Amino acid sequence: MVLSTAEMKPTAYVSGIQSLVFGDMKSKDFMVRRAWEPIEEINTPCPAAIDPRDPSQLLVCVGNGQQASFSGAFPAVPMLQTFDLESFQSISKDPLTRTNAADETYTSSGIPIIEPRVTQIAFSVDGKWLATVDEWEPQPRDIGALADNSSITKEDLCRERRETYLKFWARAADGKSLELSTRINGPHFTHIAEDVFALAADPVSPRFASIGNDGMVRLWSPRSRQRDGLSMTGNRGEVLSTWSCERAISIGESTKAQDELQPLDGRATYARSGAVTFSEDGSIIFVAYGHYNEAVVYIIDADSGEIRSTLHDMFQGAVRDMRILGSCLIMLSDDLTVYDVVADELRYGVHLMGVPGPVSQMTHLAIDASSKRFAVAIPALHKSQGKLRKGAMSEVAVFDLEHGDPEFSKSFPHLITSLLPAAGSPGFILLDSAAQITSLGEETNSLPLAQPLADLHLNDESTTKPNGSTETALIVDGLDGEGSDDEEPDAMDIVDDDIDDDMDAAVIAPQRLTEIFDAAPAFAMPPIEDLFYRVAGLFSAPPPVV
Repeated sequence: MVLSTAEMKPTAYVSGIQSLVFGDMKSKDFMVRRAWEPIEEINTPCPAAIDPRDPSQLLVCVGNGQQASFSGAFPAVPMLQTFDLESFQSISKDPLTRTNAADETYTSSGIPIIEPRVTQIAFSVDGKWLATVDEWEPQPRDIGALADNSSITKEDLCRERRETYLKFWARAADGKSLELSTRINGPHFTHIAEDVFALAADPVSPRFASIGNDGMVRLWSPRSRQRDGLSMTGNRGEVLSTWSCERAISIGESTKAQDELQPLDGRATYARSGAVTFSEDGSIIFVAYGHYNEAVVYIIDADSGEIRSTLHDMFQGAVRDMRILGSCLIMLSDDLTVYDVVADELRYGVHLMGVPGPVSQMTHLAIDASSKRFAVAIPALHKSQGKLRKGAMSEVAVFDLEHGDPEFSKSFPHLITSLLPAAGSPGFILLDSAAQITSLGEETNSLPLAQPLADLHLNDESTTKPNGSTETALIVDGLDGEGSDDEEPDAMDIVDDDIDDDMDAAVIAPQRLTEIFDAAPAFAMPPIEDLFYRVAGLFSAPPPVV
């Protein structure tokens, strides 16, 4: 921070990524028990997203100065930092969980106040809305008086008082800051507030889908805010919007009863997990939900809410993530599975070696729609004594949809905390536990202007045709050695005839287009790229000979 010596007011502020990092070796001064201390273990992914309106801006959930409370089960990340990838500087840092966030979060007894943590963030397709999920749970020390005369344990009492919020933020008029539009208390609940496993944005319209521990899939959409039947407007005349649950879809339970689900390697198999994603056209919702080793994939019609089909035995262990790429559903658990939904067949599966249950929470999946590839980040615990502490590394592999062998594989010296697709260009963006950003992209050839003229073959383009014939080029360019000035009008007539043929409009029968677009229902249609080439083939085909 740069201060003015005259007025002692800040004139400039320079900041790097404030995401959680592993602390250095402690000195003797840190042997004293303190409220805040460097974090020793990162056990949850770092929520992050790329701004759809400006692909150069990275939004990542951070804490106060890369610190975390030692008394909390998870590190507190209550703020959203906007980081410019081009200038590599921090732009802003806004609170998401509390409107008056402060560094002095202590009680009168000196006990730190555990702040809520953000678990999910997602942008709408147009970039106008940001959806976030944050949760908070009191500490057992704070409810000791309630547990003295009760048969309920402190952990259960904390669980009953858990708070979960789904918030929708709107872009401000300046296009930079965010304004809270709607807060949903307990978006997924039974008799208590339940976990929100995943949040996904509709790729076509401003709509979100969420899956929670209550076994419900909820669709959230905006509508105009009204009072006395009239739409409400803001200070600048804009119509205000509010978000509500458009539809709630109940999905099935596990095929096993809870008394049949036994603990496995110290992990309770009755703990549920889930994931949700939209198809590329937004007509189908793919939901994975279930117990450990019992997750089921539900294929749901987004318009009617009807469950069209189910897929079993696709997940090994807990559900980590699920994405759609073209016609393939990519599922990440203890295994990596690529399933073709249209052909109803398994493309391939890859077993992720050496990823135990608790550590597998730091596995990441990201898809790149432009290059039809996806990347997977897997933690490697060679030097961290089997825990996600300092010394833990990550291995990143890039796959395509056809082959089970990775096209790219590399080991990184730090633990990957977030993996994102690079919006606007093919590739991926990695954020690690050292607050470093790494970009993965395809190798590209040098620009034509930077190549020697001999390598460009400029002279060959005017005299060579793809089929090996040079007769037409010689006629058009007038390079025929035996020709004369009298032959030039004939040559021009030939060229004019070719141009007239090219200018004739192609006539396509309606049934030809029907065969392409009505060959399958919307959720089973081939990729849009294939449809484009089929339609283009109709217009580029030579006219029939009469």
